[in-house]
Amino acid sequence: MGKTSIYFPTWASPWVAKSSDMDLAKLPQTVPGVGIVYLSFADPTCTYIKQQRNFNGTGIQFSQDFAVVAGAIKILKDAGVVVMLSVGGGAYWSGSKVYNAKNCVDLMNDLGCQGIDIDWEGHADRDTELTDALVATKKFLSAGQYLCFAGFSTGAYGKDGDTYKGSAIHAMINANAIIDWINIMAYDAGSSFDPLGAFDCYRMYYGGPLYLGFQPGVQGWGGYLTTADDVDRHAKYVKAAGEKHGIFVWCNGKTGNPNATQIMASTLAILKGGSGGSVVAPPVVGGAVVSGVDMTCPVCKTGYKRV
Repeated sequence: MGKTSIYFPTWASPWVAKSSDMDLAKLPQTVPGVGIVYLSFADPTCTYIKQQRNFNGTGIQFSQDFAVVAGAIKILKDAGVVVMLSVGGGAYWSGSKVYNAKNCVDLMNDLGCQGIDIDWEGHADRDTELTDALVATKKFLSAGQYLCFAGFSTGAYGKDGDTYKGSAIHAMINANAIIDWINIMAYDAGSSFDPLGAFDCYRMYYGGPLYLGFQPGVQGWGGYLTTADDVDRHAKYVKAAGEKHGIFVWCNGKTGNPNATQIMASTLAILKGGSGGSVVAPPVVGGAVVSGVDMTCPVCKTGYKRV
């Protein structure tokens, strides 16, 4: 499994007639080192029928023919890149939905993707919906296919009545065994948000691989500007937390300094290179703040060492 990954917005992919000409197929050249690609986004209410082989009723917004996209996915897979179908996102899953898991998995299989990424962005008071979506999806996946989800920035913070705080905890506790990895949306949370504290909060509940998210340029909400120092410091922290962890970028095509390609290059050099920075073991759930640390998450009070 690759250590670096990227979300691919299907609505921004220019039309071409040949699979090899698609920007999707060219990602290993334009974003060197990418290990996982997430096709964004299928609608959770997807009405796709097996062997339909078009995008009607799927929420996927490619302008290319179905066969052209499937061919581009095959090119990626042949290059060793894992391709996931992302279901949901803020536009499609901001409210309660009837999730058609089988339809989404049928679409995934016909495209040739290797798993489902659940991008549930509901409120913390409906957190069982994420668990239910994961369990429902797993029933239709074959052996060797992957299942992951994108967790909200504050999704592992303790609940305090905030809309999103703690929204991922129920799933991490109750669907832990079927989750292959989690992507932490460590952005769009304002200038006071602490991605490393959030990373440790997720580590409290989930022992599997975590991918810490970056968004190039000015973030879509809150106005924070991702810097080269952020990339270096966060990647070193992820590296120090264990070889199983990685990073992802939201999203392909979004400009910034550093841009997606630069973020990938910098993080990959760190993740595959020497030792990272200092990191502490995840705190015990419900326990006191870990002693002997020099930083504390300003919201959830998780302690950790700054890299």
